[in-house]
Amino acid sequence: MIAKGHRAAGATSNMDLFTTICEIVNIAPDPESPSVSLWPALCGRAMPADRVVFSQRARQSGHHVAATDGVHRLHAIFDSTLDQEHASFRQYNIMQDPLEQRELLAEGGTIRDGLLDDMVGQWTRSRRRDAALVHGASPARIVPGEKELNRIRSLGYGAAQEAAQAGDRASD
Repeated sequence: MIAKGHRAAGATSNMDLFTTICEIVNIAPDPESPSVSLWPALCGRAMPADRVVFSQRARQSGHHVAATDGVHRLHAIFDSTLDQEHASFRQYNIMQDPLEQRELLAEGGTIRDGLLDDMVGQWTRSRRRDAALVHGASPARIVPGEKELNRIRSLGYGAAQEAAQAGDRASD
């Protein structure tokens, strides 16, 4: 049982929830996913200390990309070429300033070693995956067995999908 109010230290992502649920119900997650299971951290073990979590949001004016290592968050606005010469950057110490009010680079700070490289690397891998899907590659599929499906159903998932599939079969 997880204690009420338990908080896992370290950088985490919403994508980690899927991998966590996969571990709980004993299904192998997508091996290409950068997510990790939060289950070990929720059971009192440490998250990977050097993990950097990546997020992105596309806009007409460019791409807003962020990388978080659990202590620092680096924001960057890139054009589509990832040209660092024309990018704007902001960095915050999210442990001391969780609302991101005190911008460290404006105060003469420097980008934390490796954080920009991690950001660029993860964004590049993400763009390659997106391009492959656009050009016809299929995303990795997870096909659970009956035992795993029953575990998923016991959590309240799967019924709507099964009903939709039954409706598709009836219309054929």
